[in-house]
Amino acid sequence: MNRYWILQGPFGTKAVKIGWSWPAFCFGMLWLLAKKFFIKFFFVLALAIVLFMINPTLSFIGSFFFCLILGRFGNKWRLNYFKKKYAYLVKGKVKAPSENAAIVVYRHSLR
Repeated sequence: MNRYWILQGPFGTKAVKIGWSWPAFCFGMLWLLAKKFFIKFFFVLALAIVLFMINPTLSFIGSFFFCLILGRFGNKWRLNYFKKKYAYLVKGKVKAPSENAAIVVYRHSLR
């Protein structure tokens, strides 16, 4: 079971996983685009191009380390994105097998 932050905001209740993000690690820059982190995406793209121009091997190594950073901090970035952009408030933490299940567990805990 994973732990999730429960957020309440203008567009309903959201759950964001606490800890490592496998989708961010595996899909890297595509994950950044899917989650609308456009500034981070263009920064990483520019960095990758510069590293590739210096040495293609260095670009590969840099990409791997960036994926490690994304896996480690991706969910925290999502949490901060919801808090800053949409004024979501953290209501608590729950343990559940998935994001949808975390929302259900949270709603049942309110009864």
